[in-house]
Amino acid sequence: MRGPEGPTSPPAARARATATTTRASSFSTHPLSPTLSPHSPSPPLPSLPPPLSTVGDVHGDLGKCIAALEIAGVLAEDERRSPVWTGGDATVVQLGDVLDRGDNEIGVIMLLRDLDRQARAAGGAVVMLNGNHESLNVCGDFRYVTPGGFREAAAAAGLRGDRASSLDAQLRARLALYSPGGPIARELASNPTVLVIGATVFAHGGLLPAHVTYGLARLNADVAAWMRGDRLPDGAHAPPAFLAMGDASSVMWNRA
Repeated sequence: MRGPEGPTSPPAARARATATTTRASSFSTHPLSPTLSPHSPSPPLPSLPPPLSTVGDVHGDLGKCIAALEIAGVLAEDERRSPVWTGGDATVVQLGDVLDRGDNEIGVIMLLRDLDRQARAAGGAVVMLNGNHESLNVCGDFRYVTPGGFREAAAAAGLRGDRASSLDAQLRARLALYSPGGPIARELASNPTVLVIGATVFAHGGLLPAHVTYGLARLNADVAAWMRGDRLPDGAHAPPAFLAMGDASSVMWNRA
């Protein structure tokens, strides 16, 4: 989701983001298989968490993502300049749209998953939601992918040398990673589309009565089954979840 452009970020925030770009780039230079495996279901979140922060669309901008988490007080560097969770029992909810428009989409996913593992050990959590740009990519709609995003996908798929620089090979690599049942699609399948913590409901776009009537847990399960490439009893693949991402009244696209 992308609304009207907001005000320019304060100079301090811009400087912080610039300073993190170099170290941030290291998250996206490794092949996918040894560094990012499908995220297993996380333990239930507390019904009334202690500190709670939200992070909006980061769109593959790893430096700005790190800067936002530092400003929230949940991330710092250790002596090796690796990211360390400093939020204790805090909960961070990233509202989806980590994909598209930036060059370090997988790097952002890897960072947030690593922080979630650290946070869970301290009693906290980092939860990513699925937004409309996650659904676009699993559908094979790459219109918003940057050249750097295609290169990152090729590197994550293990392509090297001339193969990694071939546009056709980059496209094939991204399709293999993001299509239903692919490694990144399965990773995204572990994200909720709607998250309820206490009396607060989180979604990328918005909820309508029809979504609640259908059932939020059922809606999450439908999205997950589609992204995983699950088979239905009749042998067909699980279809895209229309109420979640099918039109302007869906959870991921709703602007009402």
